[in-house]
Amino acid sequence: YANTGANRQKYALFRNWVYSAINAIASAGASQPVNVARKETKGGGGKPRTQKYVQGMRPKSPKTEMEVLLDDPLVDLLEQPNTMQGRLQFTYNFIANLCLTGWAYVVADRRKKKDGGGISLFCLPTTWVHPIHDNGPFAEFKIYNPRKPGGTEQSKPISRDYVGFAHIPNPSDPISALAPAEAQLMAIRTDDHIQTSQDAFFHNGIFPGVVVTMGKDPHPQGQANATRPRLTPSQRRQV
Repeated sequence: YANTGANRQKYALFRNWVYSAINAIASAGASQPVNVARKETKGGGGKPRTQKYVQGMRPKSPKTEMEVLLDDPLVDLLEQPNTMQGRLQFTYNFIANLCLTGWAYVVADRRKKKDGGGISLFCLPTTWVHPIHDNGPFAEFKIYNPRKPGGTEQSKPISRDYVGFAHIPNPSDPISALAPAEAQLMAIRTDDHIQTSQDAFFHNGIFPGVVVTMGKDPHPQGQANATRPRLTPSQRRQV
């Protein structure tokens, strides 16, 4: 199962400089146009293979024998994956999850007939998706929604056919991931402590608004020989 506690800590880092950096990466990635193309080579059963086709490959389509599909159900699905998210929000969450936790999950769900039928795609937080490896690596998944009451297990296992994911590989473990934010965790925490201490210093700092000056004692031989009185340590603390 996924380490939910560790992933929650990684999501908690999504602020300050970490947010600025990941927001720039996710925004740039979400703004990239995505198209769909049909590859002319035949797949199993003699059916043509349809695959996602990035804009940068479009000029190369004649060489790769791919037909760019401007009007296709998959194009519409990518533009509006679900009723809550458009392509920009969907892709932004996908990239942000990768940078923060090293994982990004997409779960498919069938729409009701009253909503037009078809399928919806949801990019869920890493803490909501738990892979189950009992019948093989990533054979099944459980979805946990922390917003719903009723215990920890809130769904029956769903098949791998309904879940897609991407991860940043961890060379030390084939079924784990290594997130960029995790690789810089010490620097992030150190910077966070520095900013917290600076904020507390300025918030609780002593900013004098009154200056107390002590005059010189009179001296019989003139002002030049006069001395200022010295306060005792207890008097200084009182002042």
